[in-house]
Amino acid sequence: MSWYLAHSLETLRGQIDRKYPSRDKSSDGTIGDQAHQNTKSDHNPDADGCVKAMDITHDTIDGVDCNALAEMLRASKDYRISYIIWNKQISNPDIDYWAWRPYTGSNPHTLHLHLSVKKDGSDDPQYWTAAPVPPLLEAKPAGPMPKLARGQKGLAVEVLQSMIGIPVDGFFGKGTEDAVKAKQTEAHLVVDGIVGNYTWDALARDI
Repeated sequence: MSWYLAHSLETLRGQIDRKYPSRDKSSDGTIGDQAHQNTKSDHNPDADGCVKAMDITHDTIDGVDCNALAEMLRASKDYRISYIIWNKQISNPDIDYWAWRPYTGSNPHTLHLHLSVKKDGSDDPQYWTAAPVPPLLEAKPAGPMPKLARGQKGLAVEVLQSMIGIPVDGFFGKGTEDAVKAKQTEAHLVVDGIVGNYTWDALARDI
């Protein structure tokens, strides 16, 4: 049977690969091996041939820190996410509203993060607001972004800095705040340096 990786996951992998071209991919995964094929798994193609799961290797040297990626995926609350497995924990929107719960599967998922997407939206190719890279020029967010302010750090700040066009260091310091205020002034918004829904929307329109 022919198969393809969900277009939403293709988008996420492309964003990550552009950000980390030298990242370790030794624990990456898409279509399941024989062990997966003998179980119910999103790594197996569905009736339409769509593989709705992807693994991203944990690489704190040249690639993705899956601790950070896992938290950004949860914070994004992207409607496409079915569940996330990372470091012996699992999270999904339908049980305890994204809270982490113990994961007791045979693979502890300490070498890679597993992301499964729902059938509804699996082929939505819009960029992932949780990914640490600027969006494609024609893309618009598929999910909400977290509120950001001075003193915060992480992948969402990297996305913000990329969208504004300033050096990306992942820390929301004075330089980032000044750049946000300049964008807010241009967009005729309240100039407070806090990035909420209106500021995110203004930045998306500028892409």
